Amino acid sequence: MTTARKPAAERQQEIVEMTLRLLSELGEGGLSTQTIADHIGITQAGLFRHLPTKNDLWIAVLTEIERLARHSWERASQEGDPAVVRVRKTLLAQLKLIENYPAIPTLLFSTGRLAAEEVVHPIHVRIMTALRLRITEELSVAVQECGRDIQIDTLDIESLLLGVVQDCVLRWSLTGRGFDLVAEGDRLIGLQLRLSGLEAGGDRS
Repeated sequence: MTTARKPAAERQQEIVEMTLRLLSELGEGGLSTQTIADHIGITQAGLFRHLPTKNDLWIAVLTEIERLARHSWERASQEGDPAVVRVRKTLLAQLKLIENYPAIPTLLFSTGRLAAEEVVHPIHVRIMTALRLRITEELSVAVQECGRDIQIDTLDIESLLLGVVQDCVLRWSLTGRGFDLVAEGDRLIGLQLRLSGLEAGGDRS
């Protein structure tokens, strides 16, 4: 039985959200357009009326992830916070987004495994480039604000921090989401910021 007709934009959003949910639950190997359609309550043909090809589906899903990511970064970067706090909050916002949508690592780090890799990869690059740029810019301000002699290059600090985020996500995924991703990320991000000298408590002066 099909569900009631909805406006095209609303139905497409429903398809995208269901795809993210099912990808988290079933993995890419267990996901099909028929499964997505069945869970929504529409026909597969109805799904393809909104997103005519699988590539269109993946583009819509990754574009939604990009929208959610940028929105979460903006909310984290509140005026009035020191730059180092904005760095921490932005990275934690990214981890919280992944915690809420566990399918994101599958889509962003699926090199060679998704059939739509050629359309997914450019969006992935755009998301990660935007995050790197935001973190690098905030770190440059944080170095000026901290009043200490920071001997590590800003780009190196950015790489180390994003490495912490990626390591946390990888371990979280491999352990079946067996720990609090945001809490672990907060602990290790704080440690890295202290070791770099941007937060008090490190061994640099």
